[in-house]
Amino acid sequence: MSSKLFVLAVALAVFASVGCTGVFVPKNQYDRDVNQLREYVAALERDNAMLRPTKDAYDRLKAQESFNTEANKAWDEMAAALKKALDGLAVNAGEVEYNSRTNSYTFAADLLFDSGKYDISAKGKEVLKKFAETHAGAYLRIVGHTDSMQVKKVSTKNLLFSDTNLELSALRAMSVGWELMHNHIPERNIMIEGHGSTEPREGGLARCRRVEIFIVGGSAPAAAPKTGATRAVHKTVNK
Repeated sequence: MSSKLFVLAVALAVFASVGCTGVFVPKNQYDRDVNQLREYVAALERDNAMLRPTKDAYDRLKAQESFNTEANKAWDEMAAALKKALDGLAVNAGEVEYNSRTNSYTFAADLLFDSGKYDISAKGKEVLKKFAETHAGAYLRIVGHTDSMQVKKVSTKNLLFSDTNLELSALRAMSVGWELMHNHIPERNIMIEGHGSTEPREGGLARCRRVEIFIVGGSAPAAAPKTGATRAVHKTVNK
């Protein structure tokens, strides 16, 4: 486009010089010059029309980047507030982990649940209360995970409808969601998922047993799925 502007400037200069010196320009040459200028103007208008959507897209991208920066800052402040709130609860290193890249928390299952259970332990209730207090109004995606060991005990099988780790992980995620609702996180802000043993972590089976809470930006997540497992949530599970 810069070369076209250069030619246009040269053409204008020629016209200006003709006007100043009074040199006669034949009509056919004049018509050619005018048509050429019109073509240049039309080309410039086409270039501008092509660049305008690019500029609009760039402006939208910059606006989104600015929004994401502010959102990430807010999530980091929430994480710092939660860390401070948990200081007095004797939470061990690694039991609560924050990932700033995914805006998510990982809670060790042993922190939230008593051994062999999927209802929330007394300590787990304290931890989740602090989480709810520091994340009021946030939209949450809660994902339960288990290790790869199959459920074997008869007492556990009698309590589960499908006799699978997938159901157990979903029930644990549901327990966390209900505890957060008890602490004033609106139900519409919560989405529940159970992934069973499909997403293992390195470091042993204990690290695989966990509940992840993702802070979901933007619009509200879809409603939590309803399953027949809900009526078994408050029963004891021995695995």
